[in-house]
Amino acid sequence: MDVYLLNGDFEIVKIIDDFSSLIWRRKYNEPGNFELHCVHTLFAEFVAAKYVYRSDRAEVGIIENYGLNFPSCFCKGRFLECLLADKVIYPAQTFSGKTQETIARSLIAVLLPDISLGTVNSPEIGNSITTQVTGDNLMEYIYDRLISVGASCSVTCDLGSGQLTFSVWKGTDRSTSAIFSQEWDNLKSFSYECSDKDYRNYAVVAGQGEGSARQFVTVDHSDGDRRREIFVDARDVQQEENESAQDYAARLTQRGEEKLAQYEVIQKCDADIDTESSLRYREDFDLGDVCTVKDDRHGIICQKRITECEEVYENGSFTLSVVFGEGYLLLPKYLERKLK
Repeated sequence: MDVYLLNGDFEIVKIIDDFSSLIWRRKYNEPGNFELHCVHTLFAEFVAAKYVYRSDRAEVGIIENYGLNFPSCFCKGRFLECLLADKVIYPAQTFSGKTQETIARSLIAVLLPDISLGTVNSPEIGNSITTQVTGDNLMEYIYDRLISVGASCSVTCDLGSGQLTFSVWKGTDRSTSAIFSQEWDNLKSFSYECSDKDYRNYAVVAGQGEGSARQFVTVDHSDGDRRREIFVDARDVQQEENESAQDYAARLTQRGEEKLAQYEVIQKCDADIDTESSLRYREDFDLGDVCTVKDDRHGIICQKRITECEEVYENGSFTLSVVFGEGYLLLPKYLERKLK
């Protein structure tokens, strides 16, 4: 396998066919990342290059960090989707009866017009919502909206022209065909975690107004179980001129639905996949696909989406580690959830 270093115009400046280590992390709910470690004589090339590319993958990495650790050197970075993080959503954008796919594409067209838009899915991904947004980071907002409907996005590059293209996509449900189990000899290792510590099922959403005049709606997902509440300050969702009370309440309800989606039960499986088994990576299962993971010995069976694929190429060997489902929140994301 060859790795290509590209300049700022996406032109090949160096082909690397001998490296000590390459880690290629593909992620569904955020931009993936990479690490490339080579002999120190390539340090100057790392300094001059802007991008890393592989002909066998769609992702292109942006070199954000490089260094020298004699007798080796390295470069690291994230994939092209991180370009969305350069923008905040301003001025305010309002969407009425639009799908999450349409909202994402519209924001890219307004804020990153140099990135072209890929083909619209048929049917469009998502459901019809009405929302207003201003001041949010573009990348975080788009990923959050798409995650709520099980979708993701990608930014790809045509190396011939250097044209970048934004697309919305969704993994395939392979829960009946892609089954991973140690008993089926396609897992080298397996770990499972489940937590409902931060789970919430009832939202009190406060809209515009002050005191007794403030408008409230509630979103109840408790279904008769123990009610676990959150308060959602949605004073930024203002009733528009000529908007009916019913439509305004629907927008507040949508905010409550989005907030509750961030407080679900966390269930995650980490697994090292046997790449020599009958299930073939990127053919029978891939990033974003919903698969079944089983541990018959302990009665664990779950159908979870593949949210991360870590490919490690080192010393002539290849290992594949896969994350099924959502992991625990890191501190920055936890604080963001609490503060919004």
